[in-house]
Amino acid sequence: MSLLSMSLLALAALAAADRLVVRLQRVPGNGTHFYVGRVSVGEPKQSFSVLFDTASGHVLLPHGACKSPACHKHQRFLPWKSSTAVGVNSNGLPVQTNQYPVGKVRRDAVNLEFSQADLGEGVAEAVLVKDKVCLGTDLNQLCANVDVMAAVSMEKSMFEEMPYDGIVGLGLGGLSAEAGSDFVGSLTAMHPLLPPQIGLSLGAQSGEIYLGYQEVSRMAQDLTWFPVLHPEDGFWEVSVQAVRLGNRTVDSCESGCRGIIDTGASRLGVQRENFEVLRSALSTASPLVGGGCRGEDLIFDLGKMALTLRVEDYAAGNSCTPQLGALELDPKDFHGVYAFGEATLRHYYTALDWTSRRIGFAPAAKRRVSLGREKMAPIYA
Repeated sequence: MSLLSMSLLALAALAAADRLVVRLQRVPGNGTHFYVGRVSVGEPKQSFSVLFDTASGHVLLPHGACKSPACHKHQRFLPWKSSTAVGVNSNGLPVQTNQYPVGKVRRDAVNLEFSQADLGEGVAEAVLVKDKVCLGTDLNQLCANVDVMAAVSMEKSMFEEMPYDGIVGLGLGGLSAEAGSDFVGSLTAMHPLLPPQIGLSLGAQSGEIYLGYQEVSRMAQDLTWFPVLHPEDGFWEVSVQAVRLGNRTVDSCESGCRGIIDTGASRLGVQRENFEVLRSALSTASPLVGGGCRGEDLIFDLGKMALTLRVEDYAAGNSCTPQLGALELDPKDFHGVYAFGEATLRHYYTALDWTSRRIGFAPAAKRRVSLGREKMAPIYA
């Protein structure tokens, strides 16, 4: 074998190493479902179940010193047990040199407000801990040195109800409180051969995040790409031209509408100002004899393609009640917002490209269903 061939093979192997499949498990919580994976933090490793949230810009974990009831319901991060943990202030500088701060030490705290279509609202007060956050296993893993938001207080029901320990934000940089908390930015800085893109594929019981590449076997058609609307805001959002129920327009979007990719939500999220209009329209769904609902398709027209929810995606129960989540957003800053959560994303493979600031959609390919007894899939690989 020539030296050139050996070099090309080595480069190919190195590039392949900088890509990863993160396995997700669909778990119940608060009457809905969420796709949850795992990360490890620090050295020695502390393992956590997390929600990979495309509408968030932080890595949030409960701090070991947190006394809130919500913290005690989840696995807590113990930074003083990690040899790689460094307490930092919001400017990125260490609180103390050569050691993790212990006891009463003056340091910056960050207040984070959350609004989620399924779990409601929450407020977390956190200190910053720079540490190694890793995806995958020892045989194949990707790590980032990131400023973890270690919550010393987690208030309101959202944090008590969430069926996972913490959140890993996959939003654009505009959602991060400071540069060091941008997980994907930190990940690509440590792995320069890793293309800054991910693919999302969600199934009935499990899903995957493809880091660094797109998995064409999960697509029924080629991707259709759309530019990110207002990328400076940090959300993965696309322009929506109109919203229709069957042939009837329920939102003409004359003043503009936007659809936000939100892997942290199960139901379709609707801005409070439009909530009752859509809920009333979807209330025309009616029960079928023997179970199920009858109703028109809900269609979000994106121009080059449409995202379609069937009646079983937006109505449930004996009365076929609309399954919507209200988004509490300031109408001065946001208008016509819809959040595409699990109900939408299970039908579409979704690609997020940080470099080109674009979002791709493709109808999801059918997943194979194994018959007989099946072992639970590992939550990450």
